[in-house]
Amino acid sequence: MINSIKKFLKSTSWGRVLYQPLNNVYRLYSVPKRKRILKKYGYDVLKKVFEISREENLRVFPMFGTLLGFIREGGYIPWDDDLDLGCISHDADTPYKIADILINKYGFEFVRGFAYRGQVVEYCLSYMGMPMDFFFMIPKGDHMLTISSFWRKDMNYSHYRQNSVFTTRQPLVERLETYFVHDIEIEVPTNYEELLVAAYGKNWKTPIKVVTSIDDGQSSNRELQDDFSYILSYTEFLNKDFG
Repeated sequence: MINSIKKFLKSTSWGRVLYQPLNNVYRLYSVPKRKRILKKYGYDVLKKVFEISREENLRVFPMFGTLLGFIREGGYIPWDDDLDLGCISHDADTPYKIADILINKYGFEFVRGFAYRGQVVEYCLSYMGMPMDFFFMIPKGDHMLTISSFWRKDMNYSHYRQNSVFTTRQPLVERLETYFVHDIEIEVPTNYEELLVAAYGKNWKTPIKVVTSIDDGQSSNRELQDDFSYILSYTEFLNKDFG
């Protein structure tokens, strides 16, 4: 229902004017709800994800705010409301293989996805009502790129599925090591400190409420792109309808 309303608003010029203030109002309800779910089920879901990852050899690992919280705080950051996970996308089928296992074998739900330049680069799944974002890192020699999508109110998109994009250049994840969070066994990149510096800057150990704007000055590794990603419903994801 909510996604249908967002789709409708984004598809008209007057709707795009109303979208941001209405979305801000909606977030007054949705964000506290997500935080409550994370507080209640966050570690149960974390345990489930990494048990599956080991069983199915998915090789997922925590990224961004989740990795930051686990390394710096020893758990989720108090103001976080979802689980950020990374996976190296060795080919275009990687996101599909992981989605097929998690959705069809373990009952995860598909919320939305994002495609960029003909490739799935991110999707959000839900388990026990808790959202988790999967980022599919694209290897580029000695580094990798993470593609992040966001909606800009000052952008005149030609289609409601379009989103703006920034890329984050990060050190390549080659190996994972065992790590424990609240006595839960997970796997983290061996070079996690380099990843945190790339994402948040050299002062990543200083606790602040992280702003998600590309202009927040956290890292010089972020670059705004001049083309767009496309949001995906589950049907569009399955049909590879990338806009």
